[in-house]
Amino acid sequence: MQNCNYVIFDDSGAVIGVGYTPDGTYPPGSEPATPDEIAALLPQPSSADLIKQKIATLEATVTPRRIREAVLGIDGGWLADLNEQIAALRAQLTV
Repeated sequence: MQNCNYVIFDDSGAVIGVGYTPDGTYPPGSEPATPDEIAALLPQPSSADLIKQKIATLEATVTPRRIREAVLGIDGGWLADLNEQIAALRAQLTV
C-alpha cells in the first residue's frame, strides 16, 4: 500500500498536527494532507540557523587539494576569499 500523510483537525476545524501511516489508512478526525499544509506546520529555520548552514557549506568546500594549492600559493587567493566570506557571515551572527 501507499505511504500516506494526513492532517489532524480539532473540533473547530483548525489543523493541530500531521501524521504518517505506512498502511494507507487515516485515523478518525483526519484527512490527506497537501504538501503546503505539511510545510506550514514544520518549524522554519531562524536566520542564524540559515547563516550557520551557509558557513558549514562554505567550510565543506575546503578540500585537501584546496589547502595544498593555498600553501603552495597557486590557488589564486581562493582560500583567502573564502575565509573573508565566512568571516562576514560570522559577523552577522554577532549583530
